[in-house]
Amino acid sequence: MGIGSKVHQQIPVEVTALSNVKIAHVVCGNNFTFAISETNSIYSFGSDYYGQLGLGEFKKGDTQTPQPVVPLDGIK
Repeated sequence: MGIGSKVHQQIPVEVTALSNVKIAHVVCGNNFTFAISETNSIYSFGSDYYGQLGLGEFKKGDTQTPQPVVPLDGIK
């Protein structure tokens, strides 16, 4: 996931879509991943069957490349 393909990788590979972003933290779930940049931007990719990517919609499928997550600041 995150590299534009559903092919299972046996070893870690670079997510080239984020190569110009300095990633500070990576959080992995069951078939999905969040990458948090040094400037606190959040990117998510992977399975989005239940809206777990935080993209504001249920895709009922996979997001193969990192997508920016909109912050919830000020939302009540």
